[in-house]
Amino acid sequence: MSGLDLYTVGRLLGHADTAATERYAHLADEHIREAAGQITAIVGDAMSGGRKGEADHGA
Repeated sequence: MSGLDLYTVGRLLGHADTAATERYAHLADEHIREAAGQITAIVGDAMSGGRKGEADHGA
């Protein structure tokens, strides 16, 4: 949730694969809600045929 991907964190912790890191990674509910909101906006933009907000969503 700090912005680091699981691969990087796993390598720093010495995990052989991301599956080991995933066992210990827990996402807070608020983080999940924010991600869901971002995905909703991206899908909504795509379904409406618009390309607005791509820079905001990192797409």
